[in-house]
Amino acid sequence: MSFRVQFTITDAEYEELKRQAVAENFPNLAEMCKAKSLGKNSYAELYREMVKKITRLGVGIEFYLRDIIPTPPALLGRWLFDAVENGRISGVKHLGNDGTNPERYKKMGKIIATYAGCGKTTFAGMCGEIAIDLHCVPYKYFCNERDNRGELGKADPISEMQPDWPYNYVSAVENALSRHEYILIPSDFRVLALLAEKQHSYTLVFPQRECREEYLQRYTDRGNTENFLSIFYGNWDWFIDKLEANSYGKHIVLQPHQFLSDVIEIKK
Repeated sequence: MSFRVQFTITDAEYEELKRQAVAENFPNLAEMCKAKSLGKNSYAELYREMVKKITRLGVGIEFYLRDIIPTPPALLGRWLFDAVENGRISGVKHLGNDGTNPERYKKMGKIIATYAGCGKTTFAGMCGEIAIDLHCVPYKYFCNERDNRGELGKADPISEMQPDWPYNYVSAVENALSRHEYILIPSDFRVLALLAEKQHSYTLVFPQRECREEYLQRYTDRGNTENFLSIFYGNWDWFIDKLEANSYGKHIVLQPHQFLSDVIEIKK
């Protein structure tokens, strides 16, 4: 005999429990509540083992769940499918099934979208060839003699935007998914919306709201222009509001003095 247990919580409590389930790597909120209530994890530990093994796979490898966990329970298959579909397990593409075999998947690269100043270029340099810092400027604007100025060329108000932005850039991201472990991109809202529309999961990394002055110093130290500062520092709260409201994929909020390399483990 089995029983169903229900309880009532507020919207705020529901969101807090969801965040806790993600942080503790449970497959879903219900399983977390069950495990904590009974004091045992049932299949939750098996789910964590599955996620860990999938994370270690090389880019381009195709697999079935049985390749990861021998003789897996049916519930684990459901959790894997759901986690891939909703972006909880990033960098994995669902390939479907042929009617004979179970669901087939393919390991892809991970898209990491970061706010300005979080350290994506440094992170890419630490990773070597397994990562690409996919600069958006060549895809967003027509090239001219001013485009080789590094930080001085960012947020240039006289740059002419290309008409196929952001579709051309997202196409480049898609091409990189099968070649690189990490694809590092800016947290441009049009790009993020198109990635979500095309069901590409991503991890969104942005700073804690209280870090505004710290990031001003980062921008100043690396030589960003007044135009850049007027956008990313001047509109700080607006950007953070939008990033916090983003409901797709996984969020990582950087604490004071943290960088991307402090929160994303580099695959060896």
